[in-house]
Amino acid sequence: MWLLKIQFFVSYAVMGSMMPLLTVYLGHEKGFSKSNIGVVMAASGFSMIISPVLMTLLADMRIESRRIIAAALAISTFFILGMHFANGVWLVGACYVIYHLSYVSIPPLQDGMYFRMEAEHDPGAGPLVPYGSVRVWGTAGFIVPSLMLWAAAALLPGGKEAITGSMMYCAAAFAVVSAFHSLRLPPNPPRGQNASRLPSVAAAQVIFGPEGRWMCLPLIITYLCAPAYHAFFPLYLKEVTGYSESVIGLIICIGVLIEIFVIFNLERLRKRFGLKRLMVFGVICMAFRFACLAAFQNAWTPILVQLFHGPEIAALFVLPIMYINRLAGAEFRNSIQGVYAMLVLGSPRIVGSYLSGQVAKVSLPLLFTIAAVLVTIAAAVLALKFEPVRAEDLADEKERED
Repeated sequence: MWLLKIQFFVSYAVMGSMMPLLTVYLGHEKGFSKSNIGVVMAASGFSMIISPVLMTLLADMRIESRRIIAAALAISTFFILGMHFANGVWLVGACYVIYHLSYVSIPPLQDGMYFRMEAEHDPGAGPLVPYGSVRVWGTAGFIVPSLMLWAAAALLPGGKEAITGSMMYCAAAFAVVSAFHSLRLPPNPPRGQNASRLPSVAAAQVIFGPEGRWMCLPLIITYLCAPAYHAFFPLYLKEVTGYSESVIGLIICIGVLIEIFVIFNLERLRKRFGLKRLMVFGVICMAFRFACLAAFQNAWTPILVQLFHGPEIAALFVLPIMYINRLAGAEFRNSIQGVYAMLVLGSPRIVGSYLSGQVAKVSLPLLFTIAAVLVTIAAAVLALKFEPVRAEDLADEKERED
């Protein structure tokens, strides 16, 4: 598992290099308006419809996951540097969309690789490392670039002025390291002879079947609102509360540090409180964070609301991945991650990013108010309708079918 842990670390560091300051970089370095940012983020959402489902389908059919990951990271490197050297909204935006098209397939492929290893694990070889203990390395990797960039800004002459440009070189460097390291990962076995259905079709039927739909439908609402935070919170920090670029990444890292604690202990928390309660609590945390940002516009609020980040990320991006793996068959273990990324993560991102950009032009607090209301509705639906099926019950059902 150490090779996979390292892969999570270096691949998530690519995203951690760019995401905390991306919208600040686009707005203040490349001349994007808030509506321009919304349009580009919406366009990148199309990549989540196309890329993950295609790449995970290939992984379930013939091609080794590690080779797909390496190729995607090589393409990502090229277009990360393209964003840095390009000028003009259209050209920079195109580079970002193509980068995103290649990069977004990597997390579901890595998740699928872990869950395949979990399914093939021999109990006689000892206990398997839980998913949370592997995924937490991705969270740690996300933090490291912000700390590196903050140190560079503090120690180097002119570091504060160069931080947004340096982040692109940092992202490219981690992408190169991750691409080479991915080739060390174990190969995926050939597809079984009894796999008659197209994996992506089988995966979609399961995701929106009786066991999955009442988790996915409210989550679609939360993902519709997620761009309001992930795209525009850095701009809120700079324009509303007046923080500098060198501090923005550190503020975001406060929440990610809490995320490490939550994800590292996620298996214990799941056994104690149950998957549904953790998910409902995380979505409520998301709604409360939006509400606080809208209501209390001061320098302390963005720091205090980072306390809600860990439960929110677990509810939106970790627990659903673990749950849909329960529903996956061996022949579509990769594809179910890609189809989920396409239908549940990607599609709402397109609409949510565009609408967030339009509302942000009027007012960032108004954007957060609307998001708080919608996410509260999602939490209520999840609490009232979602009844997760236990892994043991699914195993018994599959045995009866066999």
